[in-house]
Amino acid sequence: MRIAQNLYEGINIGGETVGLITYMRTDGFYIADEAIGSIRGSIKSLYGDKYLPKSPLQYVKKVKNAQEAHEAIRPTDINRTPDSIANYLTPEQLKLYDLIWKRTIASQMESAIIDQMIVEISSNDYQVILRTSGSNILFDGFYKVYRDNMETEDDSLLPAMKEGEACELISVTYEQHFTQPPPRYSEASIVKKMEEVGIGRPSTYSMIISVLQDRDYVVLDNKRFFPSSRGKVVTIFLKKFFDRYVEYDFTAQMEEELDLISNGNAKRREVLSQFWLPFFNNISSVKQMAYDEILDGISDLILDCFCSEEERNNIEKKCTTCSDGILKLNVGRSGAFFGCSNYPECRYTKEVTDSGNENSTYPKSLGIDNITGQEVVIKKGPYGFYLQLNSELDKKKAVAIPKDMNVENLDLSTAIGLLSLPKIIGEYPETGKKVKVGLGRFGCYVFYDNKYFSIKKGPMEALSIKLNEAIEIIANSTRKELKSLGFDEQGREIIICDGKYGYYIKCGKINVALGKDADIKNIDFKKAIELINNKVMKRKSTA
Repeated sequence: MRIAQNLYEGINIGGETVGLITYMRTDGFYIADEAIGSIRGSIKSLYGDKYLPKSPLQYVKKVKNAQEAHEAIRPTDINRTPDSIANYLTPEQLKLYDLIWKRTIASQMESAIIDQMIVEISSNDYQVILRTSGSNILFDGFYKVYRDNMETEDDSLLPAMKEGEACELISVTYEQHFTQPPPRYSEASIVKKMEEVGIGRPSTYSMIISVLQDRDYVVLDNKRFFPSSRGKVVTIFLKKFFDRYVEYDFTAQMEEELDLISNGNAKRREVLSQFWLPFFNNISSVKQMAYDEILDGISDLILDCFCSEEERNNIEKKCTTCSDGILKLNVGRSGAFFGCSNYPECRYTKEVTDSGNENSTYPKSLGIDNITGQEVVIKKGPYGFYLQLNSELDKKKAVAIPKDMNVENLDLSTAIGLLSLPKIIGEYPETGKKVKVGLGRFGCYVFYDNKYFSIKKGPMEALSIKLNEAIEIIANSTRKELKSLGFDEQGREIIICDGKYGYYIKCGKINVALGKDADIKNIDFKKAIELINNKVMKRKSTA
């Protein structure tokens, strides 16, 4: 969506900011008549008359909550082909624009004509029946636009066959297949599900997903969403005490009523009062409940959701750390856990996991730091996991474990490396000031001259960052980008920058100095490529 927003707001093309696509937060199918005329003209000139239908094609979408006040997403100028503006777009922008352009063109082209064949081959006793299918494209129609992405014809054709013809058995291959549970939602599939049940709008889908992630209700792993412990506990609480308001039909019905208000077919006060008065009474009754009463109400549901039978048998048993404490189910900011009844004197906690694995017990010792002689411990706090050096000092050193690191696979050496941050990695050559690398709330950073510079790498890479890499990060962060000239054949953006020592051209890791008095207005894409190539050739000749 961010890339689409950039294309909508405008891209610098030849010194002019040009909006390349229409408004993108819509799922409407409608295209303006004027635009259809341009599209049909492009089809005729690019592909010929046989790919152009006799009359424009019209599409209608009847889906609940469809936002059809805007046109379908399309290029603002269909004659602006992807190839003609490739030098001005990033690879990601070009890929998205190419998709939008091709689908817009294909939507007004003739249908493809495909000859499809289904063949069944059986044994003599008809006990074994094998089936296969193949197809032959008689007329490619709108597939013409996607020709580069289509399978070769040899991949889909079947040999000539006659009904009743005998087939020779060459070999038999045995394969066993097991059914799989439904996959976890991806960003695309969860949006499709919300559309099916009538939740949200195209303009709010992205926001809903962002809220789920920002509040740590879900974790995105390998492009799939998994519910977090916090998310499960919140869901159980809402279903127990606010069940009416988390049902699919309630949300869909509410959005329909809001649409009626917007269209002038319902009265605002009447609709809102029907919702607010019962909802307010529901909130008031829950607020009056004691914490233990709420916990008792959801304990069985939490145990059913999280715990194995073994974990359930350990409830109300003695704490393994102190002598007289017992383990009780509790709920914190990170989800459900078993805690000692002697808290805060005894801080033993045991995370409640779906597997009931005892390895989830925290605090968890990783070993002894040979330099300090102190124990390195993984602990779990209200904001997630963190490392701490256990010492007799009042102020114990602690550092948060990045969310993208697997806590179960964290070893002692990596933990010691994280605890060593922030650390000095050298001095800036021109000033002699210290350069540090560290790990903060928002990720890894370089610290120099009382300023923080973000490192766009993971924590493992940050631990091994060299001084020259840190200097490059600082230099790139302090430069002022003046103008983008486009992209070279390798997809690298060519930028004119204003740096500490004057103007220069940047292309990937190549910097070409221009000087403080350079006339940058006369430097275009062609001239920049020439200067970059000269710089590269000069490097090779001196190597």
